[in-house]
Amino acid sequence: MPDMIGYSIAQGVAHIRLNRPEASNALDLDTARAFASAVEQATTSDEVRAVLITGEGRRFCAGGDVASFAQAADQPSYIHRLASELDAGFQRLAALEMPVVAAVHGAVAGAGLALMLS
Repeated sequence: MPDMIGYSIAQGVAHIRLNRPEASNALDLDTARAFASAVEQATTSDEVRAVLITGEGRRFCAGGDVASFAQAADQPSYIHRLASELDAGFQRLAALEMPVVAAVHGAVAGAGLALMLS
């Protein structure tokens, strides 16, 4: 399986890619953690002067991965951890003192909207 979140730097721009097109780039706990890690990399890199966020496939982000909610053994705990991880990553992204661009295409919903607005 390819990385759920892609990360690269070119010409001073950190490119963070949501890379779960088969799930409309929906965010599960592993993806949320990978996203937070990518934001952390952009934050700590002296090379990065701007951040670009894109989604692979036809949709930018469908929000939370409802299938992962249903499969969780302790659903309330899982959703709480997911929301906390996403919030931390989105807060860190919003606090960056550099331009952040979300190149949104196709559908965006729920947590994807929060990402777009961050």
